[in-house]
This record gives sequence, C-alpha cells and structure tokens, in this order.
Amino acid sequence: LHSRVLPKGCQPRLLENPIRSTTIAGTFESKRVVDLRDIVLPEFDRNKRIDGQSAFVFDGPCRYNVILGRDFLLKAGMEFDFQKKIVRW
Repeated sequence: LHSRVLPKGCQPRLLENPIRSTTIAGTFESKRVVDLRDIVLPEFDRNKRIDGQSAFVFDGPCRYNVILGRDFLLKAGMEFDFQKKIVRW
C-alpha cells in the first residue's frame, strides 16, 4: 500500500525488521504496516468484503497505489485462469 493513499490521520505501526518485497513493479522495502478492515474491490465485485488484512506500507516511485500479494489473493478466494484470461471471485 503506497503511503500516498493512506487516510488522513492513519498511524502505521513500525516493523521491527523491514520487509523487502519484489514485484513486477520493482523491489520495495517496507518499514511500516497498517491493518485494513472491510476491504472492497469494486473493480471485481461491489458487494464482497474481506474482513481484514495487514498491509505493508511503501514509499518511493511507483505508479501503483496498491500491490496485492499472493497472501491477500488467497485469503480473498480469487482464482486466476491465465489460459482463459479470467479472474473468478
């Protein structure tokens, strides 16, 4: 989760050990984490909600506001069919 999209007044927790994540958008280091609640992904389904998920906060140049990791996609129950180019949720 890019720091530029954190809600006003949000106070991320500091991590004891920074996390390094490698994505297709690049490698990012996270020193902070936030807890998200009642997550909605309207691009996929406006009615489904994910109860809660921790998200690492990153800074620096990146064109994405959110990078969804495999842990989140698994928890959300998303299925990707790359042969048919379909996402099921």
